[in-house]
Order: sequence, then structure tokens, then C-alpha cells
Amino acid sequence: RQITDDLMNQPAVTVTNFVRANPTLPPARTLQSRFVNELARREDWRGLFAFCPAKPGTTEAQCNYYYEKWNAGQSEEAW
Repeated sequence: RQITDDLMNQPAVTVTNFVRANPTLPPARTLQSRFVNELARREDWRGLFAFCPAKPGTTEAQCNYYYEKWNAGQSEEAW
């Protein structure tokens, strides 16, 4: 709960470790997409790509993911 309540201040390694250690917990199931959106809010495009190399599940997170691809010069993958 501490991670999800304070997502804006969490480093990627903390979120990754939590999701890997607790994949069946309800908060862990949505945490990846929520953190992708948080990284986009921070405009941390490099961090977003490192955290989520594959397309995330939710529509909002996918938009941020593809925007990051376009921003990184990978326009073929963004479309």
C-alpha cells in the first residue's frame, strides 16, 4: 500500500521488485500500467522504456508507451 499511495516518489526498481515478488496481489496487477503513466507524467521517457520494454495493458499506459517510442525516434513501432 505504501508503494501505491506514494507512486510519484517511487523509483522503478522498487515498483519492479514489488510486482515480481507479489504478482498475484490485486495492487500488483495494475501497478505496472499505473507506473508507466507516472513515468510519462514525469516525462521520464528513458525510464519508461527501461521499466516497460513491452506494451502495457491499459489504454492510457499504451498511449504513453507509444508516445515514448515516437519520442525516442522509433516512429515505426509507434504506429
